[in-house]
Amino acid sequence: MSIFIAIFSILFLVVLHELGHFLTAKKFNVEVHEFGIGLPFTPTIFKRKIGETMYSFYPLLIGAFVKMRGEEAGDAHPRSFSEKPIWQRIVIVMAGVLSSWIVAAVIIAIVGAGWNVALNIPDDANFLRNPQVQILGVVEGLPAEQAGVRAGDLVVRVEDQSGRLDTPTTMQAFRDFIQETAGKMLILTVSRDSELTQIELVPRVNPPDGQGSLGVALNRVGVLHFAWWQAPWEGIRYTGILTFFTIDQTIEQISKSLAGQGPPLHTQVTGPVGIISLLGASYEVGIEQFLLFVAQIAILLAIFNTIPIPALDGGRLLFLLIEAVRKKPLPDKVIQISIIISFALLVPLIVWVTINDISRQF
Repeated sequence: MSIFIAIFSILFLVVLHELGHFLTAKKFNVEVHEFGIGLPFTPTIFKRKIGETMYSFYPLLIGAFVKMRGEEAGDAHPRSFSEKPIWQRIVIVMAGVLSSWIVAAVIIAIVGAGWNVALNIPDDANFLRNPQVQILGVVEGLPAEQAGVRAGDLVVRVEDQSGRLDTPTTMQAFRDFIQETAGKMLILTVSRDSELTQIELVPRVNPPDGQGSLGVALNRVGVLHFAWWQAPWEGIRYTGILTFFTIDQTIEQISKSLAGQGPPLHTQVTGPVGIISLLGASYEVGIEQFLLFVAQIAILLAIFNTIPIPALDGGRLLFLLIEAVRKKPLPDKVIQISIIISFALLVPLIVWVTINDISRQF
C-alpha cells in the first residue's frame, strides 16, 4: 500500500505540473489538442474529447503531457502557441514549474499549521524554530551508553565542574564543549519523553579515530510549526527557503565530489526507484513526514525543470529568451536537434541512476 501511494503521489505531482501548462495555455487561448496522463507509447486505456481537447490515459502511468498547436513547429494559426506574444509563451512554459512550487507551499502550510514536525537540518541552517542537538545513536560500551544516554535524547544543556554552562543548538557547538571538557566530569541535561533527565559522564581523552569522546552519533532538528493564520505566508516562505537551500546543498555536494572531498556522485544521486522507496518509508513513519517529503519532491521537480536543458522547461525558456533578444525564433531544425541530443544524454543518465537505485535496494 505504501509503495502504491508513493507511485500515485509522484504521478499526482507530474499531473499538476502539466496542469499548469494546460490552464495557462487555455487562458491565453492556445488550442490544446491533448491532455494525457501516462506515456503515449501504447494504445490508450481511456480517452474522451471534450470541446477541442482530447483527455486520455495510457498504461504507463509514470508521466503526463500537454500537446498544444504550434508547440513543436511554427504554425500561422492565431491560436497557435508559436503565434502568441513571447511573454505569454514564457508564462505557459514556466507555469508547470510555478505549479510545483505552489503545491509545495500548500503542503507545507497544511503540515506546519496542523502538526509540530521535527525536521533534520544541518548546522548552518536557521530556518526552523527551536533548533536542538539530538542523540541519533549510542555506541555500546562507551561513556555515553554507560552513563545512560539513549538514542532520541535531545540535548538541553551541558555543564562542567567549574559551572560553565552551555545550551548548544548546533552539533559543532556540542562537539567543541565536549572536547574542551575531555577527561573531566560534566552534567548533560537531556529531554526524554518530554521530561528532563540529568546524566553525569566523563568524555574520553584522545579517543580512537571515528569514535568521538562520548561514542554518540549526532543529529540536529528543528520544529516546523506556525499558527493557522500564518500558514499561507509561511508556506510560501519555507518553500523559497527550501528551494535556495536545496540548490546550495546540491552545488556544494557536487563540488566536493568532483574535488574528491566527499562520496562519489553515484552514492548521492537518487532516481525514481529510490524516491518511491523513500516515499514509502516516510509514509510508514507518519502522514506528516510523508506530506513534507512530497513537498520536497515538488520543489526538486521545480528546480530540475528550470535547468536550461532543451528537453526541459528551462531549455524551452532559454529558446524563448534567445528569441526575445534576436527578435526572431531559432530555426525549428536547431531546436529539434537540440531536444533530441538532450534526450539522448538524459536517458542514459536516468538509466544509470535507476540501476544505482536498484543496487542500493538489493
